[in-house]
Amino acid sequence: MNGRALRKGRAFLHFALAWLASSALAACAQTGAFSPAPAPAAAKGATTRFAIEVPHRRSHVRRGKYVSPATLSMTLAITRGGVSVPGFPQTIDLTPTSQGCTSTTSSTQCTLSVTLAAGNYIASVNTYDRLDGAGNELSQAQNVPFQVLTGQANQVSLTLDGIPAGLLVAGASPAVHGSQREGFTIYGSSPQPLLITAVDADGNAIVGPGAPTYAATIATGTWAAPAAPGSSAPNTLSVTPPGTNGSGAVMNVSASFDDGGYTCGLPGAHCSTTISVTNDIQTLFVANFDRGLGSGNVAVFTSPYTGSPIVNTTQNNAYSLAMDEYGSVAVGTGAGANQIGVLAAPNYGQAFTIDSELSTPRALLFDPSGNLFVANGSGPGNVLEYAHTLSSASAPVATITSGIGSPNALLMDGYGDLFVANANSISVYTAPFDGAAPAATISYGVSVPRAMAMNAAGDLFVANYSADTVTEYAPPYSNGSMPVETIDTSGENPTALAVDGSGNLFIATTAPGSGLVTEYAPPYDQTPVTISYGIQEPSAIAIDGMGYLFVANAPTAGASPGSVTKYAPPYTGRPATIATGINNPQALLFTP
Repeated sequence: MNGRALRKGRAFLHFALAWLASSALAACAQTGAFSPAPAPAAAKGATTRFAIEVPHRRSHVRRGKYVSPATLSMTLAITRGGVSVPGFPQTIDLTPTSQGCTSTTSSTQCTLSVTLAAGNYIASVNTYDRLDGAGNELSQAQNVPFQVLTGQANQVSLTLDGIPAGLLVAGASPAVHGSQREGFTIYGSSPQPLLITAVDADGNAIVGPGAPTYAATIATGTWAAPAAPGSSAPNTLSVTPPGTNGSGAVMNVSASFDDGGYTCGLPGAHCSTTISVTNDIQTLFVANFDRGLGSGNVAVFTSPYTGSPIVNTTQNNAYSLAMDEYGSVAVGTGAGANQIGVLAAPNYGQAFTIDSELSTPRALLFDPSGNLFVANGSGPGNVLEYAHTLSSASAPVATITSGIGSPNALLMDGYGDLFVANANSISVYTAPFDGAAPAATISYGVSVPRAMAMNAAGDLFVANYSADTVTEYAPPYSNGSMPVETIDTSGENPTALAVDGSGNLFIATTAPGSGLVTEYAPPYDQTPVTISYGIQEPSAIAIDGMGYLFVANAPTAGASPGSVTKYAPPYTGRPATIATGINNPQALLFTP
Protein backbone atom coordinates (compact mmCIF):
# COMPACT_ATOMS: atom_id res chain seq x y z
CA MET A 1 0.00 0.00 0.00
CA ASN A 2 1.51 3.33 -1.00
CA GLY A 3 1.15 6.64 0.78
CA ARG A 4 -1.66 7.78 -1.51
CA ALA A 5 -3.67 4.66 -0.77
CA LEU A 6 -3.07 4.99 2.96
CA ARG A 7 -4.46 8.52 3.04
CA LYS A 8 -7.56 7.37 1.20
CA GLY A 9 -8.01 4.30 3.34
CA ARG A 10 -7.67 6.22 6.63
CA ALA A 11 -9.74 9.25 5.63
CA PHE A 12 -11.86 8.90 8.78
CA LEU A 13 -8.96 10.46 10.70
CA HIS A 14 -9.35 13.79 8.92
CA PHE A 15 -11.35 16.71 10.35
CA ALA A 16 -12.73 20.20 9.70
CA LEU A 17 -11.75 23.03 12.05
CA ALA A 18 -12.52 26.78 11.70
CA TRP A 19 -13.31 29.98 13.60
CA LEU A 20 -16.14 31.81 11.96
CA ALA A 21 -17.48 35.32 12.41
CA SER A 22 -21.25 35.52 12.04
CA SER A 23 -21.10 36.82 8.48
CA ALA A 24 -18.95 33.86 7.35
CA LEU A 25 -21.46 31.07 7.91
CA ALA A 26 -22.14 30.55 4.22
CA ALA A 27 -18.47 29.77 3.67
CA CYS A 28 -18.64 27.35 6.62
CA ALA A 29 -21.42 25.40 4.96
CA GLN A 30 -19.37 25.09 1.79
CA THR A 31 -16.37 23.64 3.61
CA GLY A 32 -18.44 21.07 5.48
CA ALA A 33 -17.95 22.49 8.99
CA PHE A 34 -20.87 22.59 11.42
CA SER A 35 -22.90 25.78 10.82
CA PRO A 36 -25.52 26.85 13.36
CA ALA A 37 -28.06 29.60 12.66
CA PRO A 38 -26.47 33.03 12.20
CA ALA A 39 -26.29 35.40 15.13
CA PRO A 40 -26.33 39.19 14.67
CA ALA A 41 -23.05 41.05 15.17
CA ALA A 42 -22.63 42.61 18.58
CA ALA A 43 -22.45 46.36 18.81
CA LYS A 44 -18.84 46.37 19.97
CA GLY A 45 -17.65 43.21 18.23
CA ALA A 46 -18.67 40.09 16.33
CA THR A 47 -20.07 36.81 17.49
CA THR A 48 -17.39 34.29 16.60
CA ARG A 49 -18.06 30.57 16.54
CA PHE A 50 -15.54 27.82 16.96
CA ALA A 51 -16.56 24.55 15.24
CA ILE A 52 -14.84 21.18 15.53
CA GLU A 53 -15.84 17.77 14.17
CA VAL A 54 -14.54 14.64 15.89
CA PRO A 55 -14.86 11.45 13.78
CA HIS A 56 -16.15 8.31 15.40
CA ARG A 57 -13.69 5.42 15.52
CA ARG A 58 -15.52 3.42 12.84
CA SER A 59 -16.38 6.36 10.61
CA HIS A 60 -15.07 6.34 7.05
CA VAL A 61 -16.27 9.79 6.01
CA ARG A 62 -13.59 11.92 4.33
CA ARG A 63 -12.64 15.05 6.25
CA GLY A 64 -10.31 17.88 5.38
CA LYS A 65 -7.81 17.70 8.24
CA TYR A 66 -6.59 15.44 10.99
CA VAL A 67 -8.18 14.93 14.38
CA SER A 68 -7.92 11.76 16.43
CA PRO A 69 -11.14 9.78 16.89
CA ALA A 70 -10.01 9.31 20.51
CA THR A 71 -10.51 13.04 21.17
CA LEU A 72 -12.82 13.75 24.14
CA SER A 73 -11.86 17.29 25.14
CA MET A 74 -9.85 20.30 24.13
CA THR A 75 -8.43 23.48 25.55
CA LEU A 76 -8.72 26.78 23.70
CA ALA A 77 -6.56 29.83 24.50
CA ILE A 78 -7.11 33.21 22.82
CA THR A 79 -4.77 36.14 23.40
CA ARG A 80 -4.57 39.70 22.07
CA GLY A 81 -1.37 41.64 22.32
CA GLY A 82 0.09 38.96 24.55
CA VAL A 83 -2.79 39.16 27.03
CA SER A 84 -5.44 36.48 27.46
CA VAL A 85 -8.89 37.45 26.29
CA PRO A 86 -11.29 37.45 29.28
CA GLY A 87 -12.84 34.01 29.73
CA PHE A 88 -9.88 32.19 28.18
CA PRO A 89 -8.28 29.71 28.22
CA GLN A 90 -11.31 27.43 28.25
CA THR A 91 -11.65 23.66 28.51
CA ILE A 92 -14.38 22.17 26.32
CA ASP A 93 -15.64 18.58 26.43
CA LEU A 94 -16.38 17.11 23.00
CA THR A 95 -18.78 14.23 23.65
CA PRO A 96 -22.20 13.76 22.06
CA THR A 97 -23.85 14.89 25.31
CA SER A 98 -21.59 17.88 25.96
CA GLN A 99 -23.03 21.39 25.72
CA GLY A 100 -22.96 22.69 22.15
CA CYS A 101 -22.38 19.22 20.67
CA THR A 102 -24.50 17.01 18.44
CA SER A 103 -23.79 13.53 17.11
CA THR A 104 -24.32 11.71 13.82
CA THR A 105 -23.47 8.15 12.87
CA SER A 106 -20.04 9.29 11.69
CA SER A 107 -18.97 12.17 13.98
CA THR A 108 -19.55 14.48 16.91
CA GLN A 109 -19.85 18.19 15.98
CA CYS A 110 -19.33 20.87 18.61
CA THR A 111 -19.45 24.68 18.57
CA LEU A 112 -18.42 27.43 20.98
CA SER A 113 -19.70 30.98 20.52
CA VAL A 114 -17.75 33.97 21.79
CA THR A 115 -17.98 37.72 21.19
CA LEU A 116 -14.74 39.35 20.17
CA ALA A 117 -14.02 42.94 19.33
CA ALA A 118 -12.57 43.66 15.93
CA GLY A 119 -8.81 43.17 15.95
CA ASN A 120 -5.92 40.71 15.74
CA TYR A 121 -5.75 37.62 17.95
CA ILE A 122 -3.66 34.52 18.61
CA ALA A 123 -5.27 31.12 19.21
CA SER A 124 -3.86 27.89 20.62
CA VAL A 125 -5.68 24.53 20.70
CA ASN A 126 -4.78 21.28 22.45
CA THR A 127 -6.88 18.07 22.34
CA TYR A 128 -6.95 15.19 24.84
CA ASP A 129 -8.27 11.64 25.11
CA ARG A 130 -10.07 12.25 28.43
CA LEU A 131 -12.63 14.77 29.63
CA ASP A 132 -11.77 18.13 31.15
CA GLY A 133 -8.49 18.48 29.28
CA ALA A 134 -6.96 15.44 30.99
CA GLY A 135 -5.21 12.29 29.81
CA ASN A 136 -2.90 11.99 26.81
CA GLU A 137 -2.46 15.02 24.60
CA LEU A 138 -3.33 13.96 21.04
CA SER A 139 -2.88 17.05 18.89
CA GLN A 140 -2.21 20.77 19.05
CA ALA A 141 -2.17 23.98 17.03
CA GLN A 142 -0.07 26.67 18.69
CA ASN A 143 -0.01 30.46 18.26
CA VAL A 144 -2.20 30.70 15.19
CA PRO A 145 -2.97 34.34 14.25
CA PHE A 146 -6.48 35.32 13.16
CA GLN A 147 -8.37 38.54 12.60
CA VAL A 148 -11.92 39.56 13.48
CA LEU A 149 -13.53 42.19 11.28
CA THR A 150 -17.09 43.39 11.68
CA GLY A 151 -19.37 43.65 8.72
CA GLN A 152 -17.63 41.04 6.60
CA ALA A 153 -16.83 37.35 6.48
CA ASN A 154 -14.12 36.13 8.82
CA GLN A 155 -12.81 32.59 8.54
CA VAL A 156 -9.71 31.06 10.07
CA SER A 157 -8.61 27.54 9.14
CA LEU A 158 -6.49 25.56 11.58
CA THR A 159 -4.57 22.35 11.19
CA LEU A 160 -3.98 20.31 14.33
CA ASP A 161 -0.59 18.63 14.34
CA GLY A 162 -0.99 15.07 15.60
CA ILE A 163 1.48 14.33 18.40
CA PRO A 164 3.30 11.07 17.53
CA ALA A 165 3.53 8.56 20.36
CA GLY A 166 5.47 6.32 17.99
CA LEU A 167 6.38 5.60 14.37
CA LEU A 168 5.23 2.40 12.66
CA VAL A 169 7.27 1.09 9.72
CA ALA A 170 5.97 -1.59 7.36
CA GLY A 171 6.97 -3.07 4.02
CA ALA A 172 4.81 -1.94 1.11
CA SER A 173 5.71 -4.46 -1.61
CA PRO A 174 5.98 -8.26 -1.93
CA ALA A 175 9.79 -7.93 -2.01
CA VAL A 176 9.92 -6.54 1.56
CA HIS A 177 9.64 -9.24 4.23
CA GLY A 178 9.82 -9.09 8.00
CA SER A 179 8.71 -6.45 10.48
CA GLN A 180 9.87 -3.40 12.39
CA ARG A 181 10.56 -5.54 15.45
CA GLU A 182 12.54 -8.35 13.80
CA GLY A 183 14.04 -6.32 10.96
CA PHE A 184 13.28 -6.21 7.24
CA THR A 185 14.68 -8.37 4.48
CA ILE A 186 14.56 -6.71 1.06
CA TYR A 187 14.84 -9.14 -1.83
CA GLY A 188 16.52 -8.25 -5.10
CA SER A 189 18.28 -5.02 -6.03
CA SER A 190 15.35 -2.81 -7.12
CA PRO A 191 14.12 0.16 -5.03
CA GLN A 192 11.39 -0.89 -2.61
CA PRO A 193 8.90 1.14 -0.55
CA LEU A 194 8.66 1.32 3.23
CA LEU A 195 5.45 2.78 4.64
CA ILE A 196 5.88 5.13 7.64
CA THR A 197 2.89 5.99 9.85
CA ALA A 198 2.89 8.13 12.98
CA VAL A 199 0.36 7.04 15.61
CA ASP A 200 -1.03 9.03 18.50
CA ALA A 201 -1.09 7.94 22.14
CA ASP A 202 -4.25 5.91 21.50
CA GLY A 203 -2.81 4.08 18.48
CA ASN A 204 -4.70 6.03 15.80
CA ALA A 205 -2.82 6.78 12.59
CA ILE A 206 -1.90 10.41 11.96
CA VAL A 207 -2.38 10.98 8.24
CA GLY A 208 -3.29 13.83 5.91
CA PRO A 209 -2.92 17.51 6.87
CA GLY A 210 -1.64 17.51 10.43
CA ALA A 211 0.66 14.53 9.86
CA PRO A 212 4.44 14.97 10.02
CA THR A 213 6.86 14.64 7.15
CA TYR A 214 9.33 11.76 7.17
CA ALA A 215 12.98 11.18 6.39
CA ALA A 216 15.55 8.41 6.92
CA THR A 217 19.31 8.25 7.17
CA ILE A 218 21.76 5.35 7.22
CA ALA A 219 23.28 4.93 10.69
CA THR A 220 25.50 1.96 9.82
CA GLY A 221 26.10 0.10 6.56
CA THR A 222 26.93 1.02 2.98
CA TRP A 223 23.40 1.36 1.65
CA ALA A 224 22.39 4.53 -0.21
CA ALA A 225 20.32 7.05 1.73
CA PRO A 226 16.57 6.35 1.28
CA ALA A 227 14.70 8.71 -1.02
CA ALA A 228 12.45 11.18 0.78
CA PRO A 229 8.68 10.84 0.32
CA GLY A 230 7.07 12.73 -2.55
CA SER A 231 3.81 14.65 -2.53
CA SER A 232 1.88 11.78 -4.13
CA ALA A 233 3.03 9.29 -1.48
CA PRO A 234 3.85 11.33 1.65
CA ASN A 235 4.15 8.24 3.88
CA THR A 236 6.50 6.27 1.64
CA LEU A 237 10.30 6.05 1.79
CA SER A 238 12.03 4.45 -1.19
CA VAL A 239 14.90 2.17 -0.16
CA THR A 240 17.43 0.85 -2.69
CA PRO A 241 19.34 -2.26 -1.59
CA PRO A 242 22.95 -2.61 -2.73
CA GLY A 243 22.37 -5.90 -4.55
CA THR A 244 24.78 -7.80 -2.32
CA ASN A 245 23.47 -10.89 -0.58
CA GLY A 246 23.57 -10.54 3.19
CA SER A 247 24.44 -6.83 3.17
CA GLY A 248 22.86 -5.14 6.20
CA ALA A 249 22.24 -1.62 7.40
CA VAL A 250 20.63 0.25 10.28
CA MET A 251 18.36 3.17 9.40
CA ASN A 252 17.17 6.05 11.52
CA VAL A 253 13.61 7.06 10.58
CA SER A 254 12.39 10.46 11.76
CA ALA A 255 9.23 12.58 11.71
CA SER A 256 9.17 16.37 11.78
CA PHE A 257 6.73 19.27 11.74
CA ASP A 258 7.14 22.80 10.43
CA ASP A 259 7.21 24.30 13.92
CA GLY A 260 10.87 24.37 14.83
CA GLY A 261 10.69 21.13 16.79
CA TYR A 262 7.93 22.26 19.16
CA THR A 263 5.59 19.29 18.62
CA CYS A 264 8.34 16.67 18.74
CA GLY A 265 9.60 18.25 21.96
CA LEU A 266 6.30 17.77 23.80
CA PRO A 267 6.12 15.21 26.63
CA GLY A 268 5.10 11.85 25.20
CA ALA A 269 6.13 12.74 21.64
CA HIS A 270 8.34 10.14 19.93
CA CYS A 271 9.42 11.30 16.50
CA SER A 272 12.14 8.77 15.64
CA THR A 273 12.77 5.06 15.46
CA THR A 274 15.51 2.71 14.26
CA ILE A 275 15.09 -0.25 11.90
CA SER A 276 17.44 -2.84 10.46
CA VAL A 277 17.44 -4.00 6.84
CA THR A 278 19.17 -6.88 5.07
CA ASN A 279 19.53 -7.49 1.35
CA ASP A 280 18.77 -11.00 0.05
CA ILE A 281 19.78 -12.05 -3.46
CA GLN A 282 18.38 -15.55 -3.81
CA THR A 283 19.96 -18.53 -5.53
CA LEU A 284 17.82 -20.88 -7.65
CA PHE A 285 18.37 -24.66 -7.79
CA VAL A 286 16.85 -26.82 -10.53
CA ALA A 287 16.81 -30.62 -10.29
CA ASN A 288 17.20 -32.07 -13.80
CA PHE A 289 16.08 -35.69 -14.18
CA ASP A 290 17.77 -37.97 -16.70
CA ARG A 291 15.25 -39.26 -19.23
CA GLY A 292 17.47 -40.03 -22.16
CA LEU A 293 18.12 -36.31 -22.71
CA GLY A 294 21.52 -36.15 -21.04
CA SER A 295 22.91 -36.76 -17.59
CA GLY A 296 20.89 -35.72 -14.55
CA ASN A 297 22.19 -32.81 -12.50
CA VAL A 298 21.40 -29.86 -10.27
CA ALA A 299 21.79 -26.52 -12.03
CA VAL A 300 22.44 -23.49 -9.80
CA PHE A 301 21.50 -19.96 -10.96
CA THR A 302 21.97 -16.48 -9.52
CA SER A 303 19.64 -13.52 -10.07
CA PRO A 304 18.16 -12.73 -12.57
CA TYR A 305 18.48 -16.47 -13.31
CA THR A 306 18.19 -16.21 -17.09
CA GLY A 307 21.90 -16.73 -17.84
CA SER A 308 23.97 -19.88 -17.65
CA PRO A 309 24.14 -21.79 -14.36
CA ILE A 310 27.04 -20.93 -12.09
CA VAL A 311 27.28 -24.58 -11.00
CA ASN A 312 26.08 -27.72 -12.70
CA THR A 313 26.58 -30.64 -10.32
CA THR A 314 26.08 -34.14 -11.73
CA GLN A 315 23.37 -36.03 -9.86
CA ASN A 316 21.80 -38.87 -11.83
CA ASN A 317 18.01 -38.88 -11.84
CA ALA A 318 17.76 -35.75 -9.64
CA TYR A 319 14.11 -35.56 -8.61
CA SER A 320 13.63 -33.73 -5.27
CA LEU A 321 15.37 -30.93 -3.35
CA ALA A 322 15.55 -29.59 0.21
CA MET A 323 17.81 -27.09 2.02
CA ASP A 324 18.96 -27.09 5.65
CA GLU A 325 19.57 -24.10 7.91
CA TYR A 326 23.20 -23.86 6.79
CA GLY A 327 22.40 -23.68 3.09
CA SER A 328 23.40 -27.26 2.20
CA VAL A 329 21.13 -28.87 -0.40
CA ALA A 330 19.94 -32.47 -0.29
CA VAL A 331 19.10 -34.02 -3.65
CA GLY A 332 16.80 -37.02 -3.82
CA THR A 333 17.10 -39.31 -6.83
CA GLY A 334 14.37 -40.99 -8.78
CA ALA A 335 14.00 -44.56 -9.99
CA GLY A 336 17.19 -46.59 -10.19
CA ALA A 337 19.53 -44.35 -8.19
CA ASN A 338 18.18 -44.68 -4.62
CA GLN A 339 20.47 -42.21 -2.94
CA ILE A 340 20.65 -38.67 -1.57
CA GLY A 341 23.44 -36.38 -2.65
CA VAL A 342 24.38 -33.51 -0.34
CA LEU A 343 25.67 -30.32 -2.00
CA ALA A 344 27.61 -28.08 0.38
CA ALA A 345 27.25 -24.28 0.43
CA PRO A 346 28.55 -21.96 -0.87
CA ASN A 347 29.97 -23.70 -3.96
CA TYR A 348 27.42 -26.54 -4.12
CA GLY A 349 29.75 -29.24 -5.31
CA GLN A 350 28.77 -32.71 -4.11
CA ALA A 351 30.08 -33.24 -0.58
CA PHE A 352 28.89 -36.80 0.09
CA THR A 353 26.16 -39.33 -0.64
CA ILE A 354 23.71 -41.08 1.69
CA ASP A 355 22.34 -44.44 0.57
CA SER A 356 21.29 -46.19 3.79
CA GLU A 357 17.81 -47.77 3.47
CA LEU A 358 16.75 -45.53 0.56
CA SER A 359 14.31 -46.65 -2.11
CA THR A 360 13.28 -43.99 -4.65
CA PRO A 361 13.32 -40.91 -2.39
CA ARG A 362 10.49 -38.92 -3.96
CA ALA A 363 10.29 -36.12 -1.39
CA LEU A 364 12.70 -34.49 1.08
CA LEU A 365 12.13 -32.17 4.03
CA PHE A 366 14.39 -30.51 6.60
CA ASP A 367 12.77 -29.53 9.91
CA PRO A 368 13.86 -26.32 11.74
CA SER A 369 16.47 -28.35 13.68
CA GLY A 370 18.09 -29.67 10.50
CA ASN A 371 16.74 -33.22 10.75
CA LEU A 372 16.12 -34.70 7.30
CA PHE A 373 12.88 -36.55 6.40
CA VAL A 374 12.76 -38.74 3.30
CA ALA A 375 9.68 -40.22 1.61
CA ASN A 376 10.66 -43.55 0.00
CA GLY A 377 8.18 -44.11 -2.80
CA SER A 378 9.06 -47.63 -3.98
CA GLY A 379 6.82 -50.52 -2.91
CA PRO A 380 4.74 -49.85 0.21
CA GLY A 381 7.29 -47.18 1.07
CA ASN A 382 8.09 -45.46 4.33
CA VAL A 383 9.31 -42.15 5.74
CA LEU A 384 12.80 -42.03 7.24
CA GLU A 385 14.24 -39.45 9.63
CA TYR A 386 18.00 -38.75 9.66
CA ALA A 387 19.61 -36.71 12.47
CA HIS A 388 20.87 -33.23 11.58
CA THR A 389 24.54 -34.30 11.71
CA LEU A 390 24.47 -35.73 8.19
CA SER A 391 27.36 -37.64 6.70
CA SER A 392 27.97 -40.48 4.24
CA ALA A 393 27.54 -42.87 7.18
CA SER A 394 24.15 -41.46 8.24
CA ALA A 395 21.48 -44.05 9.03
CA PRO A 396 17.84 -43.39 9.93
CA VAL A 397 17.09 -42.54 13.56
CA ALA A 398 13.35 -43.09 13.01
CA THR A 399 11.23 -45.02 10.52
CA ILE A 400 7.54 -44.32 9.96
CA THR A 401 5.61 -47.19 8.40
CA SER A 402 2.18 -47.02 10.04
CA GLY A 403 -0.24 -45.27 7.72
CA ILE A 404 2.31 -45.01 4.90
CA GLY A 405 1.65 -46.22 1.36
CA SER A 406 3.69 -45.04 -1.66
CA PRO A 407 4.37 -41.55 -0.25
CA ASN A 408 4.68 -38.72 -2.78
CA ALA A 409 5.06 -35.49 -0.78
CA LEU A 410 6.02 -34.18 2.67
CA LEU A 411 5.03 -31.03 4.58
CA MET A 412 5.63 -29.77 8.13
CA ASP A 413 3.47 -27.10 9.79
CA GLY A 414 4.49 -24.44 12.28
CA TYR A 415 3.81 -26.81 15.20
CA GLY A 416 6.24 -29.46 13.96
CA ASP A 417 3.50 -31.83 12.80
CA LEU A 418 4.47 -33.92 9.77
CA PHE A 419 2.06 -34.41 6.83
CA VAL A 420 2.66 -37.28 4.40
CA ALA A 421 0.82 -37.58 1.08
CA ASN A 422 0.22 -41.29 0.38
CA ALA A 423 -1.42 -43.07 -2.53
CA ASN A 424 -4.95 -42.09 -1.41
CA SER A 425 -4.67 -40.30 1.93
CA ILE A 426 -2.82 -37.69 3.96
CA SER A 427 -1.31 -38.99 7.22
CA VAL A 428 -0.57 -36.50 10.01
CA TYR A 429 2.08 -37.33 12.64
CA THR A 430 3.19 -35.62 15.84
CA ALA A 431 6.70 -35.92 17.28
CA PRO A 432 8.43 -38.14 18.24
CA PHE A 433 8.11 -39.97 14.93
CA ASP A 434 9.83 -43.32 15.52
CA GLY A 435 7.18 -46.03 15.13
CA ALA A 436 4.41 -43.46 15.43
CA ALA A 437 0.90 -44.15 14.20
CA PRO A 438 -0.79 -41.20 12.47
CA ALA A 439 -2.61 -38.79 14.77
CA ALA A 440 -5.06 -38.20 11.93
CA THR A 441 -5.72 -39.65 8.47
CA ILE A 442 -7.41 -37.42 5.90
CA SER A 443 -9.02 -39.42 3.12
CA TYR A 444 -12.21 -37.61 2.07
CA GLY A 445 -11.58 -36.05 -1.34
CA VAL A 446 -7.99 -37.36 -1.55
CA SER A 447 -7.04 -39.27 -4.73
CA VAL A 448 -3.39 -39.86 -5.68
CA PRO A 449 -2.09 -36.64 -4.08
CA ARG A 450 0.96 -35.27 -5.89
CA ALA A 451 1.61 -32.12 -3.82
CA MET A 452 0.64 -30.27 -0.65
CA ALA A 453 0.81 -26.64 0.46
CA MET A 454 -0.28 -24.68 3.54
CA ASN A 455 -1.24 -21.03 4.03
CA ALA A 456 -0.51 -18.85 7.07
CA ALA A 457 -3.82 -19.84 8.67
CA GLY A 458 -2.78 -23.51 8.64
CA ASP A 459 -5.22 -24.53 5.91
CA LEU A 460 -3.94 -27.56 3.98
CA PHE A 461 -4.19 -27.78 0.19
CA VAL A 462 -3.89 -31.13 -1.60
CA ALA A 463 -3.37 -31.62 -5.35
CA ASN A 464 -5.37 -34.74 -6.28
CA TYR A 465 -3.85 -35.95 -9.54
CA SER A 466 -6.42 -38.64 -10.35
CA ALA A 467 -9.52 -36.69 -9.30
CA ASP A 468 -8.53 -33.48 -11.16
CA THR A 469 -9.19 -31.44 -8.02
CA VAL A 470 -7.44 -29.43 -5.34
CA THR A 471 -9.03 -29.82 -1.92
CA GLU A 472 -8.66 -27.46 1.05
CA TYR A 473 -8.86 -28.67 4.66
CA ALA A 474 -9.01 -26.49 7.80
CA PRO A 475 -7.41 -27.32 11.16
CA PRO A 476 -7.75 -29.08 13.53
CA TYR A 477 -7.25 -32.19 11.43
CA SER A 478 -8.94 -35.49 12.23
CA ASN A 479 -9.94 -38.76 10.61
CA GLY A 480 -13.22 -37.09 9.68
CA SER A 481 -11.76 -33.94 8.10
CA MET A 482 -13.82 -32.90 5.09
CA PRO A 483 -12.80 -30.42 2.38
CA VAL A 484 -13.93 -26.86 3.10
CA GLU A 485 -13.32 -26.03 -0.56
CA THR A 486 -12.85 -28.14 -3.69
CA ILE A 487 -11.36 -26.61 -6.83
CA ASP A 488 -12.17 -28.43 -10.07
CA THR A 489 -9.14 -28.31 -12.37
CA SER A 490 -11.30 -28.98 -15.44
CA GLY A 491 -9.98 -32.35 -16.51
CA GLU A 492 -6.29 -31.46 -16.14
CA ASN A 493 -4.18 -33.25 -13.56
CA PRO A 494 -2.82 -31.02 -10.75
CA THR A 495 0.88 -31.69 -10.22
CA ALA A 496 2.24 -28.86 -8.06
CA LEU A 497 1.07 -26.21 -5.58
CA ALA A 498 2.45 -23.01 -4.05
CA VAL A 499 1.09 -20.35 -1.68
CA ASP A 500 2.53 -16.83 -1.62
CA GLY A 501 2.84 -14.43 1.32
CA SER A 502 -0.62 -12.99 0.68
CA GLY A 503 -2.25 -16.42 0.78
CA ASN A 504 -2.79 -16.67 -2.97
CA LEU A 505 -2.85 -20.27 -4.18
CA PHE A 506 -1.06 -21.33 -7.38
CA ILE A 507 -1.99 -24.64 -9.03
CA ALA A 508 0.04 -26.25 -11.82
CA THR A 509 -1.95 -28.65 -13.98
CA THR A 510 -0.86 -30.81 -16.86
CA ALA A 511 -2.40 -32.66 -19.75
CA PRO A 512 -0.51 -34.56 -22.48
CA GLY A 513 1.54 -31.98 -24.35
CA SER A 514 0.17 -28.95 -22.49
CA GLY A 515 -0.39 -27.36 -19.13
CA LEU A 516 -1.10 -24.15 -17.26
CA VAL A 517 -0.93 -22.48 -13.85
CA THR A 518 -3.97 -20.90 -12.20
CA GLU A 519 -3.89 -18.40 -9.33
CA TYR A 520 -6.73 -18.27 -6.77
CA ALA A 521 -7.08 -15.47 -4.24
CA PRO A 522 -8.55 -16.23 -0.80
CA PRO A 523 -11.17 -17.56 -0.13
CA TYR A 524 -10.30 -19.57 -3.28
CA ASP A 525 -13.82 -19.68 -4.70
CA GLN A 526 -13.41 -16.86 -7.23
CA THR A 527 -12.53 -16.92 -10.94
CA PRO A 528 -8.77 -17.57 -11.14
CA VAL A 529 -6.03 -15.84 -13.07
CA THR A 530 -4.81 -18.21 -15.80
CA ILE A 531 -1.13 -18.34 -16.75
CA SER A 532 -0.35 -20.26 -19.92
CA TYR A 533 2.36 -18.49 -21.95
CA GLY A 534 5.40 -20.74 -22.26
CA ILE A 535 4.05 -23.56 -20.09
CA GLN A 536 4.31 -27.19 -21.10
CA GLU A 537 3.57 -30.07 -18.72
CA PRO A 538 4.59 -28.22 -15.50
CA SER A 539 6.29 -30.46 -12.96
CA ALA A 540 7.06 -27.89 -10.21
CA ILE A 541 6.34 -24.28 -9.28
CA ALA A 542 8.00 -21.85 -6.84
CA ILE A 543 7.68 -18.19 -5.82
CA ASP A 544 10.76 -16.16 -5.00
CA GLY A 545 11.10 -13.43 -2.38
CA MET A 546 10.12 -10.70 -4.87
CA GLY A 547 6.87 -12.46 -5.77
CA TYR A 548 8.00 -13.79 -9.16
CA LEU A 549 6.50 -17.12 -10.22
CA PHE A 550 8.79 -19.86 -11.58
CA VAL A 551 7.46 -22.87 -13.47
CA ALA A 552 9.48 -26.01 -14.27
CA ASN A 553 8.31 -27.28 -17.67
CA ALA A 554 9.07 -30.91 -18.31
CA PRO A 555 9.79 -31.82 -21.94
CA THR A 556 6.98 -33.17 -24.09
CA ALA A 557 7.48 -36.23 -26.27
CA GLY A 558 9.95 -35.42 -29.04
CA ALA A 559 10.27 -31.81 -27.86
CA SER A 560 13.10 -29.78 -26.39
CA PRO A 561 14.67 -30.70 -23.02
CA GLY A 562 12.23 -28.45 -21.16
CA SER A 563 12.63 -25.06 -19.53
CA VAL A 564 11.97 -22.91 -16.48
CA THR A 565 9.76 -19.88 -17.12
CA LYS A 566 9.74 -16.77 -14.90
CA TYR A 567 6.63 -14.57 -14.55
CA ALA A 568 6.43 -11.10 -12.99
CA PRO A 569 3.28 -10.15 -11.02
CA PRO A 570 0.44 -10.08 -11.99
CA TYR A 571 1.71 -13.03 -14.10
CA THR A 572 -0.42 -12.35 -17.19
CA GLY A 573 2.47 -11.18 -19.38
CA ARG A 574 4.97 -13.20 -21.33
CA PRO A 575 7.70 -14.84 -19.24
CA ALA A 576 11.46 -14.77 -19.25
CA THR A 577 12.76 -18.23 -20.15
CA ILE A 578 15.60 -20.12 -18.49
CA ALA A 579 16.85 -22.72 -20.94
CA THR A 580 20.63 -22.99 -20.64
CA GLY A 581 21.47 -25.85 -18.30
CA ILE A 582 17.85 -27.07 -18.10
CA ASN A 583 17.22 -30.74 -18.83
CA ASN A 584 13.89 -32.28 -17.81
CA PRO A 585 13.38 -30.11 -14.66
CA GLN A 586 11.51 -31.86 -11.84
CA ALA A 587 12.04 -29.65 -8.75
CA LEU A 588 12.77 -26.00 -7.95
CA LEU A 589 14.32 -24.56 -4.78
CA PHE A 590 15.31 -21.06 -3.64
CA THR A 591 17.62 -20.08 -0.83
CA PRO A 592 15.53 -18.50 1.94
